[in-house]
This record gives sequence, structure tokens and C-alpha cells, in this order.
Amino acid sequence: RYLEIFLQPLSSAESDLLVNSLLAVADLPARLRERVLEKAAGNPFFVEEVVRTLIDRGVVVHDQRENRWVAVHNVEDIHIPNNLQSLLMARIDRLEQEVRQTIQLAAVIGRSFYFRVLRDIAERDQSVLAQHMRQLQQGDLIQEAARLPEQEFVFRHVLVQETAYAMILHRQRREFHRRVGETLEALFPERLEEHAVVLAYHFDQ
Repeated sequence: RYLEIFLQPLSSAESDLLVNSLLAVADLPARLRERVLEKAAGNPFFVEEVVRTLIDRGVVVHDQRENRWVAVHNVEDIHIPNNLQSLLMARIDRLEQEVRQTIQLAAVIGRSFYFRVLRDIAERDQSVLAQHMRQLQQGDLIQEAARLPEQEFVFRHVLVQETAYAMILHRQRREFHRRVGETLEALFPERLEEHAVVLAYHFDQ
């Protein structure tokens, strides 16, 4: 038994309302609003990512005195990618190099990943890696899923993971998968049967 629910794209009014809720009190030029809504085509995730991109790039800034978000660039000079993957790729590409490498390694592990596993394959100091995790959470690219019995993170959306993974050079992927498989074997020797499918996937890449 199941209940099938058909989700329709957001209407222009609903998308506009989402922009307002994301920016609290917004004062965006009408033309910029139109371009955001046009590109998003009713996809709420796209709307959110466009807004985050505009903030990351300093196109939209928060006016502390008047408590509102305003555009500080000429609307016609603002480039908004045509699809969600390009948008996510641009956001990830703007990360600091080491943070970008961290999210790419996490993407190799999977949609969700243990901090211990990422720490071992990244070969970075734990405090540095923890800082990377905070930056990625602040950017809403990943979220903490659990702390016990293992600290675990999850990509906010599967498209974020897929985009980060796609940015890894093909010749590097096999090596990263091998490192993930060997790390899983070393960290969880008593759970090899439980992880058999995952191990087979990583060693087969």
C-alpha cells in the first residue's frame, strides 16, 4: 500500500513568497526577482540555491541598519546558471581549495558519511577537518545526521553529492574509492558482513 502524491511546480506567487521567506525582508529589484523566478521554473530547491548563490557572491547583501536584503550590483551583470547542476557546481567551485577537496572526498563515501571515515581518507588534522565541516554546514551543503554512536553527516540533497562527485577527475576516483574501502575495513573489522555491499561497490570502481 502506498499513497502517491503529485507535486506541482511552485507558482510565480509561491516562488516569490519563498524568496521573501529566505531573505526575511527583501528589497530586490523587480528585474532580479523576475530572473530568479524565471530560472527556477517553480523548483523550490533551485530558488533556494539561487538565493544562496547571490549571497555567496556578494550580489545580495544584508543592510544591518534597515534589516533588509538589497542587491548591490547591476541586475543585467548578474549571471544565473540555467540549471541546478551548474548552479551547485559554481557554489562548490567557489569554496576554498581544501574545503572543496573535503566535500569531494565525502561525496565518494556516499550520500551519508561518518566523520571518522572522512578523517582517515582525507589525512587531515581533526580540528581542520571539523572546521571544514562547519563551513559546509554553514553553506547548507551538508547537515549533521547523528552524533552517537558515530558522528555522521549527510548531504543536504543528493544532487549536491552527485555534483561534488562529478567534479573529481576520473583518474582520481578509483584511488579515492580504494581508500574508502580500506578505511571501512580497518575501522569496522567486526562489521564487514554488514558493509559487504558498500565494500564491493568501492573496490569495484
